[in-house]
Amino acid sequence: MAIDWLRWMRRSLGAIKIEKAICKPRSENQIVGFHSRNNTGTAGVRKRLRGNVEVYEATWIVRDEDGKRKRRTTCYSIARHGEKKAFRLALKARQQGERARWDAPWVRREAASVPTYQPWEPEDAEQK
Repeated sequence: MAIDWLRWMRRSLGAIKIEKAICKPRSENQIVGFHSRNNTGTAGVRKRLRGNVEVYEATWIVRDEDGKRKRRTTCYSIARHGEKKAFRLALKARQQGERARWDAPWVRREAASVPTYQPWEPEDAEQK
């Protein structure tokens, strides 16, 4: 219903006027919000203390052969590489991981042949 209204408004007013009217530009891009652990401003890259060493940590998700999702991380030491280089390396690792994720073929997991749960059946009072 809301989509129909938006389409009607776009046809009648035009895309530019409707975006100004509702104060939101139309975008198909994913919007990544702020997270308390992310202190770099880049999704998937954060600065943290690992042991006694400050590092930039890059995180991304991959799928294995079975289609299960797994989290991958890698860290770059600020003491070893310097602040800017460690951040650039972590950013590059994150981008490569995401690129590999999107380039990988989609694997559909097979449904379980046996249900993983047992349906609940009420107990008959007569059997007791």
